[in-house]
Amino acid sequence: MPDRSSQQTGKDAERTALRHLERHGLRLLAQNWLCKRGELDLVMLDGDTVVFVEVRYRQHAQWGGALASVDARKRQKLIMAAQYFLQRESRWANYPCRFDVVAMDSATPHLNWLRNAFDSQNAAGPISAPFLKRFCFALRAAHFCAGKSLRNTWITPDQPP
Repeated sequence: MPDRSSQQTGKDAERTALRHLERHGLRLLAQNWLCKRGELDLVMLDGDTVVFVEVRYRQHAQWGGALASVDARKRQKLIMAAQYFLQRESRWANYPCRFDVVAMDSATPHLNWLRNAFDSQNAAGPISAPFLKRFCFALRAAHFCAGKSLRNTWITPDQPP
């Protein structure tokens, strides 16, 4: 179990993400929604679209950082929890849905908001090409801000991480 400071850092990251998303016009439906299948950090409404937001914070960019931590297993858990949310909160069941990821780490001064980061059709497979391109851009930006070079470790869509 993480220590209190790690839990507090995670809650701070969720608050930062929530404020950012609200400034961009999204409306909060649920926060830290728990069920037997997992937890949804933020459930928001963007126009008529229900948005399931996974907030990730990593202190260190080792092992790929915050974005890379949303792996196939995590995406599958999010989809299962979202399906359960839509069953329990049936008023939202007929609305379009999407999965966003808000990623932050200590190396970058800003957050990365990836809209439509993945969908329920490709969650178990490799990360989609659009997600991977955004991931690579964000990873390169994070290392640039930290004063590191990724010249020899650049990841391309045909070369999965």
